[in-house]
Amino acid sequence: MVGHVALAGVSGEVLTRIGEHLKNESPFRDTIMITHANGSSGYLPGDNDFKTPGYEVMVSRAKVGAEGAIVDGLLDLMHRR
Repeated sequence: MVGHVALAGVSGEVLTRIGEHLKNESPFRDTIMITHANGSSGYLPGDNDFKTPGYEVMVSRAKVGAEGAIVDGLLDLMHRR
């Protein structure tokens, strides 16, 4: 937290839908997802991105379900605050 802003760091290049998912579920009005933090997990597509795979999905090491794991993990940390 910086003031009233929640900062959520993820170690890969998160596709847009995951960031939107986090913002929609966040208990904080102002939530910012910071990507490429602490290393790199490569591309991290949202679950819906796997339905029409493009380059990011084809080269990603992530699987369907990663979106929920990322968002749920960050929300858990936010609720512990």
